[in-house]
Amino acid sequence: MNLTDKIAVVTGAGQGIGKAIALRLANAGADVAIIDLNMAAAEAVAQEIKDLGRNALPLQADVSQSASVNAAVEKVISTFSRVDILVNNAGIAGRTLPLTDLEEADWDAVIGVNLTGVFLCCKAVIAPMIAQDYGRIVNIASIAGKEGNPTLIPYSVSKAYCYPQVFCVVYVGGGSKRDTPLQVRQKVRKCWKYPLAVATLAIRPS
Repeated sequence: MNLTDKIAVVTGAGQGIGKAIALRLANAGADVAIIDLNMAAAEAVAQEIKDLGRNALPLQADVSQSASVNAAVEKVISTFSRVDILVNNAGIAGRTLPLTDLEEADWDAVIGVNLTGVFLCCKAVIAPMIAQDYGRIVNIASIAGKEGNPTLIPYSVSKAYCYPQVFCVVYVGGGSKRDTPLQVRQKVRKCWKYPLAVATLAIRPS
């Protein structure tokens, strides 16, 4: 994989899967913006990327909040002039409970990060990608979104949404006056990846 001089944004990149993705992209030649709630963790990953000889930009942002996402993406564009790749990795599992014991706050917290966060990040980069006639968006799903988990209901729902969103966002992004949805789909590609169970802090907060 050759990503020399591509500009990548990875959310939730301060640890776990997101960190591994960020380092892999840097190894392939990309400069990487590391977005995470934990700024110290983002800075540590940024230093690892710089040690590989690539540029890195650590950013603190809450992907569930549009103002925070927009500010982060604006900083990436002002620093690197563009965004070529977005990896929507940030996610939380929430509390492991059956539906009868879930609180509305449990639902809101998980959906806010895992689902609204993907929407907001896609929305923030799709127009610049269409304008530059290039873009790649990867949404990290989960086997729980495919098969469901009765004690991780908000998580399962949020990850299930990552599958159809691949197509919906591309089509909505095709609202350009100069391009048909098919032409945009050829320029701005999106895909999803769903790992099997991985022992990250999302499921092992302690």
